[in-house]
Amino acid sequence: MPLRALGLVLLAALAAPALAQSEADGFVKALVDAINSKESAQRMALIHTDSVKCENPGQTQVLEEQFARQSRFPIPGTVEWRLTAARPGRPMFADRFDYPVRPTHILQLDVKGENNEAMFVVMQIARQGGQWREIAGCPKPGTVAVDRRVAVAKAGADDKAALLVKTLSPKLKDALVALLKADQKDAAVRVYQEASAQDPATARAVVELLAKDAAR
Repeated sequence: MPLRALGLVLLAALAAPALAQSEADGFVKALVDAINSKESAQRMALIHTDSVKCENPGQTQVLEEQFARQSRFPIPGTVEWRLTAARPGRPMFADRFDYPVRPTHILQLDVKGENNEAMFVVMQIARQGGQWREIAGCPKPGTVAVDRRVAVAKAGADDKAALLVKTLSPKLKDALVALLKADQKDAAVRVYQEASAQDPATARAVVELLAKDAAR
């Protein structure tokens, strides 16, 4: 190979990592803006579109809960991050998710809050159309149910009621809404409590929240 051609190859090899880092810097900024906006649509725009083609249901719910958790903790301006190549072998959380798109890199954000509290965000990413995008996994059977039970157990009273409303089965939700429209709120509370085995206070909170949603 001529020296000039060899030099061009070396320059291209050196420029590629720098370009990847530069493009990742733009992705990190867009990610922080999306998390701080608390808008699911803005956050969803950063997901690799080929990774949301799942055969099993439940991915939308998993993503919405993930976005909600992230938005509870606004990210300040001070963010350090690093991009590393994904290791060969199974992707992260492969015991719970299948991946239509294989992640090529791991992105970690190290965040320092105003009171020196620290947290980090780790995600699997890959390029799509020349842009970095997060890879979403497709939940395996049983993953959504387990995640739902864990989330409900950890949630506070208000968050718990909201999560239970979000995860109502269509059949039960329709029955409760019908009772509410018939001005039978107490009956709706009893029906929900019997169907869910939740305590009376939680059952009433769920029905009250459902009534607000139905009235909109």
